[in-house]
Amino acid sequence: MKTIYIVRHAKSSWAIEGLEDFERPLNERGRIDAPAMGYKLFQKKVKPDLILSSAAFRTISTSKLIAREIGYDLKNIQLKFGLYAASLNVILSEISDISNSVNSVMLIGHNPGMTQTTAFLCEKFNDEFPTCGIACLKLNIEKWEEIKENSGELIWFDYPKNVN
Repeated sequence: MKTIYIVRHAKSSWAIEGLEDFERPLNERGRIDAPAMGYKLFQKKVKPDLILSSAAFRTISTSKLIAREIGYDLKNIQLKFGLYAASLNVILSEISDISNSVNSVMLIGHNPGMTQTTAFLCEKFNDEFPTCGIACLKLNIEKWEEIKENSGELIWFDYPKNVN
């Protein structure tokens, strides 16, 4: 049995004209929501073995803010350029490549990929991920490469409007 926490990055800013999408920072709401969701994870005693994050600036910021709240060492966050605006197949490939010594992973990325991945893994998931939304799934697999459609059970789904 494996556990995956699927996280959409916190709210980002569009305030800087000409800034590439990859480089957009979090806005004020995002800088509030990410640690609030991290604290909620801390209260649930969530501490994944591994955090994988898209290398986009807003996902790195989200990853660090959440990691600080749950006591995860920031230097152990793995940045994945392939997770930026990734398709479902790319995300599944990244998950399949995780070492089997890892039992729980937090995957921080972008929509529509986070919504699609959660819906693919858990047929009962029919929500849309708001920014900084988090889904916890238990996967009925022993090895990450066994991941397949409907191999997960949604344990909980939470987002900032449930916290603030």
